[in-house]
Amino acid sequence: MSGEASRPTPTPIDLAQYGVDRLFLAASLENFGEPFKKTLGNLAEEPGYYVWGKEGRGKTYLAAAIFRHWIVSGRASRTRQDYFKRSYVSARWYFVPDLMARIRDTWDKKGASERPIMRELLRAEAVVLDNMTVAHFAPWALERLFTIIDKRYNNGLPTVVTSTLSTVQIAEHDPSLASRLGGWKVIEVRGHDRRLDKES
Repeated sequence: MSGEASRPTPTPIDLAQYGVDRLFLAASLENFGEPFKKTLGNLAEEPGYYVWGKEGRGKTYLAAAIFRHWIVSGRASRTRQDYFKRSYVSARWYFVPDLMARIRDTWDKKGASERPIMRELLRAEAVVLDNMTVAHFAPWALERLFTIIDKRYNNGLPTVVTSTLSTVQIAEHDPSLASRLGGWKVIEVRGHDRRLDKES
């Protein structure tokens, strides 16, 4: 990734309501150079992105910038109404370790079910799954991840997945999952660890 610099303030929108962490609330594609933005293709048409690279390279920032663009551009509605005219957020951001923990927690609670969580993931107009790692490749976790990604892929729902793993590495654990991820635009984020730069 190159061309990152200080640019104009992004279009006002509170990404926190969608689950984005505070550090990435100001993420915007305006902070990337034109050559890099061209590698993203047509954001109005691309069904999904698989963003991977080593730690600290800016994967989550890029995912948040794409997510913002989809919401501001109207590709994903800010809110929708259900059958009872109740408003709900129609785009969602998930930190994969927290998502897996939420699903596991339903197993130990009487009357709880993971179905509402999965339903939310499958029907949201735009979803980001941030930080999918090999730690989430237990059989039960892979089953959920595949269901989510497969359904969103097949229905053309805007999705971004970030990871430190290439699709080749993921194929060693689940070839079918790697195939779906590889069907989206794959972006490798390179460069140096920006977190370590701040410490020096």
